[in-house]
Amino acid sequence: TPGGELVARGYQEWSEDREPETPGGLSFVPDAYWAALVAATREALHSGAIDPTRIAAISTTCQREGLVLLDAAGEVIYAGGSPDARGTQENAALKARHGARWYALTGHMPEAIHAPGRLLWLQHHRPHDFARITRLTPQPDEVRRPHPQRGAGGVDQQRRVRQHLGVGDGAVR
Repeated sequence: TPGGELVARGYQEWSEDREPETPGGLSFVPDAYWAALVAATREALHSGAIDPTRIAAISTTCQREGLVLLDAAGEVIYAGGSPDARGTQENAALKARHGARWYALTGHMPEAIHAPGRLLWLQHHRPHDFARITRLTPQPDEVRRPHPQRGAGGVDQQRRVRQHLGVGDGAVR
């Protein structure tokens, strides 16, 4: 609405998977994240309170420090949300070595949920995967990543996403 009132809502649970071989390790499957977003969007659209042709944008967010690591071909190497604690020891070491400088530069100390510890964990425990990393994206950006089922990216991807969700004619306005 012009006043920004909520007119429809969709909700879909999704979860991360425990990695028994990785202490504190949790990861998620990006396609499951995408499916949850699609289901929640469709739920909101089917509530009847919204005219799909009038939707100007769809947004997603996540709490804290979820991230997705990709290789040169755009394949997922790792995807994990903030509960993934695999980098706890590595971030503790960063804090011990560089805490004061880190805080001066960033305004916070390195904690388990932050990317540097997870990257260091991968470097130490899965060096082959670490060597393949070419891109790090925040978890909410995962929905914009080019994907065979979603389109090639940019305006073309936005059009395909709108068509996939059943939002109007797929035109990007």
